[in-house]
Amino acid sequence: MSVSSQIDWLVYCNATQDTGLGHLARCLGYAEALVQDGKAVQFVGHYSLFAESMIRAIDMSFKNLGEATRRSIDECFEGSFVVPKLGLLMDSYTLSTKDLLSIRERFADQRIVLLDDFGDRPEYICDAVVNFTVGAETRVYPANIETFLGPRFYPARAWLRAARKERLAKLEPELLDGADRWLLICGGTDFCRVTHRLVDTLATCVPNAKLRVLLANGVDPAELEQKFRSFAEYEMIQPTTDLKEAFVWADACLCGGGLTKYECLFSGIPVASFAQTAGQQADTDVFVRLGLIGDLGPAYTSTDDLPIEAFFSCFNSQSGVALGSKSGQLIVGAGDVKTMLLPFDPKQRHI
Repeated sequence: MSVSSQIDWLVYCNATQDTGLGHLARCLGYAEALVQDGKAVQFVGHYSLFAESMIRAIDMSFKNLGEATRRSIDECFEGSFVVPKLGLLMDSYTLSTKDLLSIRERFADQRIVLLDDFGDRPEYICDAVVNFTVGAETRVYPANIETFLGPRFYPARAWLRAARKERLAKLEPELLDGADRWLLICGGTDFCRVTHRLVDTLATCVPNAKLRVLLANGVDPAELEQKFRSFAEYEMIQPTTDLKEAFVWADACLCGGGLTKYECLFSGIPVASFAQTAGQQADTDVFVRLGLIGDLGPAYTSTDDLPIEAFFSCFNSQSGVALGSKSGQLIVGAGDVKTMLLPFDPKQRHI
């Protein structure tokens, strides 16, 4: 445990095998921007050992409550606890109205910023809402809440910004004919055998490809190794806090439907989603309607079917996926951290 004696912003989120790493990954993006702006930040939440290593990697202070599920939000802030000078960033799907009321009462003088994806809470007890999902501008929030909506508020990590810069400096092909280097990222946990199924799909569709696979929780490396024989070269990437080199390397990416598609669009990598949840599929559907990414279908309807037909539909000489990824760089994220910092500035309203 690494706890700071004085902080400006407190970040509450969880990152365990059950919750995955998405909440932590996006909170780290905002935290990096705040630190770059001269603010001190501390994390608190339930973290796996790898999640803890992600926080340590950027030298942030934190309080790890362990992987066991809490019984109430109050337990997270029991005992001696540093009160942030400026505010709190809250990011959890399980936060109830009661939880938010408790936080508001405990931190009455601090600014509370809530990360939200769906716009479906019965009450929003906070000062500001950030929803960086595509199509967030259509969500309706209470008029008294400051809102920061849409993918320009996507919190790109520092390593991803570096990858974007390098990719923008390269001359990329306009179409995916001859795409050779494939990156496969399921996400923090593989609930639907996405990794195995996508490797099998690539083995059928582009058997001579070069492949890099980020290992997720639930994937057996020994079993996966048996599937790699047809590829020109391959690499299994252990969970890591920095994927810059892989993002610069890749011609295209297949992902498990979560935050990776935002990362790919930000950095300019053509990407197709094989969603693991209905929420991920709904998010994918909006991207597809905008012509930004490919859709391999809902992985959660089966743990066996291979999205071969959908793959060929997404990645062919007439496909707009490659061009869509270039448009995505203009839509997802901002060129600097100033936009990411707007929700944390009390002078901003209803951006």
